[in-house]
Amino acid sequence: LNSIAAYVEWLKKDPREVMDLFRDLLINVTDFFRDPDAFKVLEDKVIPQLFEGKTASDAVRIWVPGCATGEEVFS
Repeated sequence: LNSIAAYVEWLKKDPREVMDLFRDLLINVTDFFRDPDAFKVLEDKVIPQLFEGKTASDAVRIWVPGCATGEEVFS
């Protein structure tokens, strides 16, 4: 397939591909701090940049798309 549009058309015609995509996109585990390497990058690089120039009263919004039962959000 050479485009996203072509893949979408394939998905419309092949239910097995839909399930394959579903399995590839979703994880089967949920846990507190389940990916230590990712949290290290957050700690060392992302969090400092998020709070750079912010005051204690400034809001910081974070989207956590990969959470099943919520542990990741609270990690």
